Formats: sequence, C-alpha cells, structure tokens
Amino acid sequence: MIIRVKKRMKPEEVEKKLRTRKKTKVLRAKDHLGKVKWNEDPLAYQIRKRNEWD
Repeated sequence: MIIRVKKRMKPEEVEKKLRTRKKTKVLRAKDHLGKVKWNEDPLAYQIRKRNEWD
C-alpha cells in the first residue's frame, strides 16, 4: 500500500493516514496442510515436472 505524504502535511495528518490504512490479509498455510489429495507419489510428480524443462 502506498501512502502519499506531501511536504505541507502536518504530522497529525500523516499519523491519521497511517492509522486508517487497510490491513493486509495473511496466508495461513497451516490451515491448508494435508487438504490436497495426490494421485501419485510427490517425488515422482516433482521429477516428472522437472524433466519437462529439459
């Protein structure tokens, strides 16, 4: 997020803009752990994908 601060802005105005900024969403990867069901071995999948680049 970009907050534009102009030279003539008072410190109180800058603080107000900083306080009213949007909160960013955080990805909680642990919530998704084990949710994907693989039909093949993960190592075999990785080797197959890496061989596609050769």
